[in-house]
Amino acid sequence: KKLISRGKPHKVAIGAVARKLTHIIYAVLRDHKPYTPHLPTSLKTT
Repeated sequence: KKLISRGKPHKVAIGAVARKLTHIIYAVLRDHKPYTPHLPTSLKTT
């Protein structure tokens, strides 16, 4: 949504998401560790 709000085309935003997921998948396979998402510490749950 950030990229689209900055005026980037939809395909560019999809490409950025795909690239991010590819990096995550590669790191999981390379390190043989389960994926643990890193949530921002400022995120509060109610």
